[in-house]
Amino acid sequence: MKYIKSEKPVITINNVVPILISADFLKMEWLIVECTTFIAHNLYDMVKVPLDMSNISPESMKLISN
Repeated sequence: MKYIKSEKPVITINNVVPILISADFLKMEWLIVECTTFIAHNLYDMVKVPLDMSNISPESMKLISN
């Protein structure tokens, strides 16, 4: 709840996908960019963790791939 008071959430490999899905649903563009950038920069480490990325929107997947 801290990020509601203008503090940014702490993004980790374990929570980035749920945060991204929520940010996409809530149309929080700045958080979508934060999450997709995090995923793109940490992709090697993310494939080591069993994550279900099937609910990530096609638009967010495009951001990750760029």
